Amino acid sequence: MKKIFGSLLICVLLPSMIFGAVHFSSVDLNSQNTLLFTVSADNPWNPHYEALFQSSTDGSRVQILSCFPERMELLENGATLQIRNWFGTARFSAQNHALVWSSVTPIFDKGEPLVYNPPDIHLASPDGNWSLYLRKTDVARAELLLVDEQNAIQAILLENLPYDTQTVPAKWAKDSSFFVYQKDDKVFFAEPSMFFQKTQIDEKYRTLGTGTINSVYWSLNGSLVFASGRDLFSIPKNELYTRSLYSSVVGAGKRIGYLPAEFDPQRDKFWLNNTGSTVLYVQNNANLWMYDLKSAIGGKTAFVAPYVSLPAQAVSVDVFWTAENLPVIWVEQLYRGKLATLAFGMLKGRTKSGRVGYDISSLLIPLDSSKPALSPDGKKFSFCSGGSLYVYDAKTWTPLEAYKEEKVYQYLWANNEALFVGGDETIRSWNINTKVQHVLFLSSARKFGFSANGQNVLAEAGGRVLSFNQSTGLWRIANEQIERKPSLQNENVRVFIDDSKNGYYENAIYVRSVSGQSYTRPLLKEPKAGAPGSFSVKKPVVALAFDASDSADGLTQILATLAHNKVKGTFFINGEFMRRFPTGVQEIVAAGHQCGSLFFTTMDLASSGYAVDENFIMQGLARNEDEFFNLTGTDMSPVWHTPEYITNEIINSAGQRAGYEFVRQGIAPADWVTLEMAHDMPGHYKSSCELASWIVSQLKDGATISIQTGIHNGTRNDYLYDYLDELICAILTAGYDIVPYTQLGRK
Repeated sequence: MKKIFGSLLICVLLPSMIFGAVHFSSVDLNSQNTLLFTVSADNPWNPHYEALFQSSTDGSRVQILSCFPERMELLENGATLQIRNWFGTARFSAQNHALVWSSVTPIFDKGEPLVYNPPDIHLASPDGNWSLYLRKTDVARAELLLVDEQNAIQAILLENLPYDTQTVPAKWAKDSSFFVYQKDDKVFFAEPSMFFQKTQIDEKYRTLGTGTINSVYWSLNGSLVFASGRDLFSIPKNELYTRSLYSSVVGAGKRIGYLPAEFDPQRDKFWLNNTGSTVLYVQNNANLWMYDLKSAIGGKTAFVAPYVSLPAQAVSVDVFWTAENLPVIWVEQLYRGKLATLAFGMLKGRTKSGRVGYDISSLLIPLDSSKPALSPDGKKFSFCSGGSLYVYDAKTWTPLEAYKEEKVYQYLWANNEALFVGGDETIRSWNINTKVQHVLFLSSARKFGFSANGQNVLAEAGGRVLSFNQSTGLWRIANEQIERKPSLQNENVRVFIDDSKNGYYENAIYVRSVSGQSYTRPLLKEPKAGAPGSFSVKKPVVALAFDASDSADGLTQILATLAHNKVKGTFFINGEFMRRFPTGVQEIVAAGHQCGSLFFTTMDLASSGYAVDENFIMQGLARNEDEFFNLTGTDMSPVWHTPEYITNEIINSAGQRAGYEFVRQGIAPADWVTLEMAHDMPGHYKSSCELASWIVSQLKDGATISIQTGIHNGTRNDYLYDYLDELICAILTAGYDIVPYTQLGRK
């Protein structure tokens, strides 16, 4: 059911759990009983930064003066820059030239424990008048919301969706008039305005077909292209309702071409060029085809296309079409245990038979490149590397400009010539043609204080002294230096930092009277002792144990997710896995994960057909550790378990004599149950979302969570290793730390 409500607080980072302690520092007091101080609240998803606050000494009129760019979006046709972080949401109006906080965290004025997830991913429409985002409602569930940015209202479109930390399951038309979204295994279309009207068209009349959001692509001319099997269909916007209503009569759309392989909505992606004449198709992050659609329209058997094999450890692929109607292909991969980036371009030519063909070529970029983006006109390409922002000519791939004034965390193209750049010290507008930069506001504060007369707030950033404008919320270059020393006392009060009373914060700011009635009180309210996220409460720990037995299908995704979340796992590696996937084992070791033994063979040790004695077990462990050392040059940790966790007195005794600790099965989700098994095991098959919810319900201090690196036989609609990012998020938001297995007893 659709629900509409005002969106005054919609963009705050929604409550979940504080992971790092809330820490106060750098106090400065003036004669008017106004206090400056910084706050940090570290979490697994964002860098450390110090937010600058000012407050009256009675704890009222608390105001945040800095605005760190954890997330940024352009709204209302580029007229509004939205910045979101742990402390709330602020909007900069280019027209009014002012920064206004639309929402702030309630923790300091209400004393409520604030729990939160990774910053929501907002999918703004191209014109910036609408936004779609997932709001987490449960351990692994969310609701899809549509925001009318101009009227500050929002509507709940869908409920009980699988939570996704990386993407919103929707795509906007280029002119923002329509969007498509995924629900279960079907794709639907909608007009955003309809959700704020009294009556709406039922979903059954807005169905495109079976698939995922990967199955659809909006072309520049406004048509929607849908992949089904090996077919590509095109539906003009003005025919969407007709095609949906009468698809059995008029068909699913006009067939515009064929794909070289059966389209897998879970694994494959495709993109069309600006004129809709060429398709680029990527199969499971492994194989890439690019060809003119007209060359494939003659029939499936008539079409033969050469393909390019992407790097074996490719994690993700994205495509950007330049003004030359050619793509920049951005590939993230695992390289020596770390995430690295490659970029490729396509050159158009002709084959010996005279048909149009394409040659792929590498584009020179640093391996740590990230955050790729194309200017609105498609003529410039930008990315970050080493904390700097680079702008290249998209046609010639020559560098044009570089922003190195401070470490860059976020940026957006404002137009074809200017960008908004969010750094660790400031957020600025940067014109790459005129080279002019304007500091808009402070991201964080390292050195700050009151002016000599105690009236103005000053801060140093980018080698300059800036002054805060109370009326606009912006910072401007000051005509004075920070010369006044920080003060902790005036004629009325003295302020100091000490341990917090409840132990929720790491420390607290206290105000003590020095005249009149005597009192000492904390400046800000604090949640109750022992509330979720408390600094003084010892955090429980769990271990993620990955069983590498006979399939490596999910290994690349697992390693990439662990690297992204800066989490170390424990891999139990079988000898058969080492022999089949030696490169994968080397990647595990290069990433610094703990490696234990899963024995040298996948045989069923409980079978009566094998004579299993202590000597067999000890020799099997020795063989496995020797093969591991020969392959990686490192030794296995002395922890192990048998395939299927089978154990008995002989197995336990032999392992102990060999110096190994046997790892008992802990939390064991049924991620191995396939669709083929479901018929004979009713009720045992669960989606990845359901498995994640079950895992979190079973959490306890010291638990081990077993996850398969792949399934050798059978298929699933989704795989738990593909949902690992969301699982890690759920574990962390439940208040747990994730550690290697051997550290469980030390925390």
